[in-house]
Amino acid sequence: SSSSSSSSSSSEDEGGGEDVASKKPQSGGEKNEAKDAPSEEDLELRSRQVFVGGIPFNKTADEIEEAFIDDMLTVESIDCMTFADTGRFRGIAIVTFASAQTAKEALRWHDTEWDGMNLVVKPYEPKKAKEVPKQEIGKIEGQHVAFIANLDYSVTEDTLREAFASDSEIKEIRLGVDKNTGEFKGFAHIEFVSDGDLERAMKKDGTELIGGRRMKVTYATARRAAKPAQKGKERGKPAKLKASRGRRDVKRK
Repeated sequence: SSSSSSSSSSSEDEGGGEDVASKKPQSGGEKNEAKDAPSEEDLELRSRQVFVGGIPFNKTADEIEEAFIDDMLTVESIDCMTFADTGRFRGIAIVTFASAQTAKEALRWHDTEWDGMNLVVKPYEPKKAKEVPKQEIGKIEGQHVAFIANLDYSVTEDTLREAFASDSEIKEIRLGVDKNTGEFKGFAHIEFVSDGDLERAMKKDGTELIGGRRMKVTYATARRAAKPAQKGKERGKPAKLKASRGRRDVKRK
């Protein structure tokens, strides 16, 4: 190309025919771009993937697949997005079709109606993970609480008390548990009596507890103020979802 020939002639004038440009080391940015560049397999897969949002929450992966198949669009797989805390369907799915052409045809579903919900259908573009600088959690004045994480699920209140009470006086231990199941989630808050007790506890960061895990000990973040209770109002219960009818419920405008 014209750019390569220009580069070559410039190197000949300066270095007696040696291609200096070809030996130029890559900058950090260039290396990162090369590293982050998707492979041919990734590009081929993305060409067959479509983002589908606005799906009624009561739909299942099978019902989504049936709806596409009913429109002569062959589906290879469906990845349904769920809420991390409840595991319930978020109304978003990444659909992989049998071919790139089928994926393009599926885009005609955009802004169509399904059980009163308008669908958002577009080519899937995975988000790049952003490197967020780690922020050290500062000590809260007057608060003697430590956050303990990376704990084995078999850890109990007695386990933590035994680990910290040897050289620190403990006021209260609060285990992090799932609100629905009551199962331990692998972290806890320990409130100590004094500032000195808290500081001695911080030195146990990285100590191995049961299960072969090294616990992470940091200062707890500031406590949130409790919201005042509202009189005369009760929590409403969600209405039962109607039974889905699968593929026949999709309506196009």
